[in-house]
Amino acid sequence: NLMLLAWMAGPRLGALLLLIPGSPVPNEIGVGNIHLMIAAVAVVGFRFPQAWAFNLLTKVTPGIGLLWFAGRRAWRSLAWAVATTALITGVSFVIAPHLWFEWIDTLRTNSSVAIPPYAVALPLPLVLRLVIAAALALVAGLRDWRWLLPVVCFIALPVPWVPALSLIVGSIAIWRGRERFGVGAPAAPAAQVSQAGSSST
Repeated sequence: NLMLLAWMAGPRLGALLLLIPGSPVPNEIGVGNIHLMIAAVAVVGFRFPQAWAFNLLTKVTPGIGLLWFAGRRAWRSLAWAVATTALITGVSFVIAPHLWFEWIDTLRTNSSVAIPPYAVALPLPLVLRLVIAAALALVAGLRDWRWLLPVVCFIALPVPWVPALSLIVGSIAIWRGRERFGVGAPAAPAAQVSQAGSSST
């Protein structure tokens, strides 16, 4: 989690998010939850859509962010994400089917756990939040608003409690260009570089 925080937010801002009063990040790190990992999937998933299998097979509902690809009409990327998830599910079910039934029971049990109102950052029913998240994901894909995808994942969480706001670190990473796996502006295409070189001579 610390490594992902430093990669997505940068070392300085990451340290600030750890120290600033009221930040959700210290609790996220201390508890060892996976919201920063979900955020990282939203970041790297533009280039490696297969990574979305992690979100679909852990918290499940943040996987609705895949509708971003539908909004972009990026059907191949959407197919890669779904196929990877299906492959992992199928192979693991053949190896240990009983673990899948235990996992489903765990999800059912966790969904009935009462969360104190003060700990919930978005006190709306899950069904309503999923509708909102789906609409935002489609619009974000249509407009290429990549920074909105971690927000979509947060809205779609089974329980959007306050520490889960750490997901917004993913939006910071996208603003920093981390979804391109580069630092700063993307490299110019080779044709543009060649043209610039010939014009300078």
